[in-house]
Amino acid sequence: AGETLRDLSVGVGFSWSTGAVGLGGTAGAATVPREDGSLWVLLEDLPEAPDGKVAAYTLEVRSELHGARRVDLPGGPAPEVVVRFEAPGTVLLTLEGLAESRFLGKVRVWLSPTPWSKERTTVFAPGFAGPDAEGRIRFPAVPPGTYEAVLTLQVGQSETAVVGKFPLAVAAGPNEAVLPFPALHAVVVKGASEWVSVARVGEGGWSFSSAVGPDGRATLDGLPEGEYRFQSGERRKTAGVPGTAEVDLGTPP
Repeated sequence: AGETLRDLSVGVGFSWSTGAVGLGGTAGAATVPREDGSLWVLLEDLPEAPDGKVAAYTLEVRSELHGARRVDLPGGPAPEVVVRFEAPGTVLLTLEGLAESRFLGKVRVWLSPTPWSKERTTVFAPGFAGPDAEGRIRFPAVPPGTYEAVLTLQVGQSETAVVGKFPLAVAAGPNEAVLPFPALHAVVVKGASEWVSVARVGEGGWSFSSAVGPDGRATLDGLPEGEYRFQSGERRKTAGVPGTAEVDLGTPP
């Protein structure tokens, strides 16, 4: 309540657009402490919007103990911005069933604010770490509010897939929740050549690919319930999971 925080780091984001066409990115920033505990933020080569486009700049301020906040950066040579933090919550999530599954070590979790607003940021575990050997993951500084706990799985060569989303309310102080790790399935694709891809059909769809063995087969693992399109070259088929253990794309030419 009125305390000036000193464990702060600062970043600057920018975007500009005309209609549906836009461009964005981040720019460097350095901070200089002032006697009253506030900071001068020195912007490094902040780009200007091209002619005919409208620029928008945001200031993202992170506190190790209080989380992150994002505010609009007004124009002018030296605008003054006040960023206010709430008393944070700590969150301990347990993914029930993950510790005994073959997917331990391949899962990451983050907290996405709902509803979305430009003032609130996605919260990651320190070092973008995943759940531990017991299927637990801790978030030490989460601003109070409502979130979606988003579960992702490393799949294919280097891709990630969203395998679960759960609503989560965070209050100041300790918060704990047990979330069921979703059932994930494997499908063997045969009759493929070189590479085979799988794409989840519908809203929130995603895709990944896998190399095909010399026998024309590939195993695509980590698929949550849903409808999928399997494709290799010009050959493709759609099938539902669970209920499909094997997809035959036909004999390669």
